[in-house]
Amino acid sequence: KDLKLADALSRACSAESKEIEEYFINFMQIRDVTLERLELATEEDPSFQEMRSNVRHGWPDKQTLRPELKPSFDMRDSIVLDERLLLKGERVVVPSALRKEMKEILHSANLGHDSMMRRARNTVFWPGINNELRQMAASCDACQRSKPKIQKEPLHQHDKGKTPWEKVGLDFCEFGDREYLIVVDYFSNFIEVEHMTSSTTAHTISKLKQLFARYGIPKTIVSDNGPQFTAEKFQQFAKRWNILHKTSSPGHPQSNGKAEAAVKIIKTLMKRATNAETDPYEGLLELRNTPRQDKPTACMSDDLAACPEPDNTSSPADVSPEEEEEEEDDDDDDDDDDDDDDDDDDDDDDDDSQGEVVLVVELNTRTQ
Repeated sequence: KDLKLADALSRACSAESKEIEEYFINFMQIRDVTLERLELATEEDPSFQEMRSNVRHGWPDKQTLRPELKPSFDMRDSIVLDERLLLKGERVVVPSALRKEMKEILHSANLGHDSMMRRARNTVFWPGINNELRQMAASCDACQRSKPKIQKEPLHQHDKGKTPWEKVGLDFCEFGDREYLIVVDYFSNFIEVEHMTSSTTAHTISKLKQLFARYGIPKTIVSDNGPQFTAEKFQQFAKRWNILHKTSSPGHPQSNGKAEAAVKIIKTLMKRATNAETDPYEGLLELRNTPRQDKPTACMSDDLAACPEPDNTSSPADVSPEEEEEEEDDDDDDDDDDDDDDDDDDDDDDDDSQGEVVLVVELNTRTQ
């Protein structure tokens, strides 16, 4: 501070390095309706051309506007022009020619009015969108048939943790003639669905290892007292991978409420997809892209840029090859009757991994 005139040495770079924070802006994906189609529809819509002119040069009196533009007059201060598109905040103002198709995309998972609106608030807008989505949900047979008849009091929630995938809940779900392993992240409500060709402890552990290799090893897993989770083999797995395993009280299974709620969501999604004759995995993608009431972001992918640091994410204890071979031998002894099924399971695992839905939450909208 006593240096009155800075010289070259005083300007030299410091040996200390500072971590540069990176910020990522993730937008919801608008499928099928591409930017080119949105721009073309905007160019061909006379009312949108007039709106673009009003945004550029100023809005006239409300009485002189076209009837279809009058609802936009009160929100004129929030509508901006981004090259050839009109935006309201970060939401694309959709021309009338594409609104029906956009509503079908928002409704593709039969999520109901509230969920559709939560997603629309991050992506698209037009005057009256709220009422149109409400009418669409009310007239949908699949939504009405699977609508909950009794609203129960919310279950007591566990501590959510401070980072994604720090704490996960586990449960099994049956739909049709298939069984699924449901894994839900407490922090982000992100749900993974794994088809189970076998419900043995060994196969359950195998599925969890695949998920942990993909997202990281959680600190805590919460499950009910099912035989797969109370088996000695599962306890050894949790101990070896440095995971704290908590089980719900036998007299109060609702303490595993996060996983039970996820099971209910997935069953409802599958039922609606079956009734509407749509792909349930497409519905799962829409579910993951839909923000939850208690979390404004879409899902866990928004938080992956801030995944737990290495010291915050458990890592498996060092295991010698001999111990691994011994564990595999124990698995073979315990599951002699399921050897053939396990071979089929390996093939199914490969098929399942190839068929997994890749979560994409990027909107290629140009913003300034």
